[in-house]
Amino acid sequence: MADFTAKKSDLYDRQIRLWGSESQNLLQSSKVLFLRPVGCVTECLKNTVLSGIQVTIAPMSAADGLYANNVVAEVKQLNPYGNVESVDTMSIEDTVIEGHTLVVAYCTDLEELSKLSARCEAAKISLIGACQFGFRACSFVQLHSPSGPHTYKREIGKDKLSDPVTTHYPPLAAILNTKDWTTLKDRWGPVKHELVAWNLITCYDVKNSDLASFKIHAASKLASLELSSSFSDSELEELHQSQNSPTIFPVSAVFGGLMGQEVIKSLSRKGDCANNILYFDGEKAGTVRYPPIPK
Repeated sequence: MADFTAKKSDLYDRQIRLWGSESQNLLQSSKVLFLRPVGCVTECLKNTVLSGIQVTIAPMSAADGLYANNVVAEVKQLNPYGNVESVDTMSIEDTVIEGHTLVVAYCTDLEELSKLSARCEAAKISLIGACQFGFRACSFVQLHSPSGPHTYKREIGKDKLSDPVTTHYPPLAAILNTKDWTTLKDRWGPVKHELVAWNLITCYDVKNSDLASFKIHAASKLASLELSSSFSDSELEELHQSQNSPTIFPVSAVFGGLMGQEVIKSLSRKGDCANNILYFDGEKAGTVRYPPIPK
């Protein structure tokens, strides 16, 4: 623990005892970019700052900018040793992601998330992109280590870690591309309802908010994925209702906490991370997490 001052050691004592001084050093040497800190991403931001990780906050609109300034002021009070700064940026394309270890973003649609995924893949920077609809929330996880694919150690018992494990995270384009759904079936078994539901909700243009338009969109999407009989009318109505629901703060708190765990595990390179989808349904109080498969 030579890298810590005595006061920092006291502040992070519980964390150091939990995951070790080496992991804490990794966390404090990391830098995370938060894009559009709203909903579940705000909760994730809070947990990240408390862990001693350097943070940059970037809004994606003028309205978000006012909110982001307030967030910066509040989170700086959470950790006196935290390094929190903000930058002015209004689009995914204009945001400087280089120099960061991880990007955490609230994305309003899959087109925006796809652009960010491609940029992070090219720069070999890890990404956790989230969206939230009513009682449902979902994040897409795409991780890298500084030198290539994500490498970490599994927890195999009390105070015991495995040898390094390397996991390859496909970019978002590989998951959304129709021809790759056969590969997903081989990888995870039958394609999960949750994964398809996330695809249906986030691909739908929120401006076309009527149920009839959503059902037409769903029928076309499901047919293209050869999953036409996967959803009943009542399930589609529930998804449509979620897609048009406002942010529910308890869902933000719970799911943001789950995202925060993924941030800690990815940066400390200790423990299995989601690969690539983490999906939460607040009505059923259930979480679907797709674990990594070592290669």
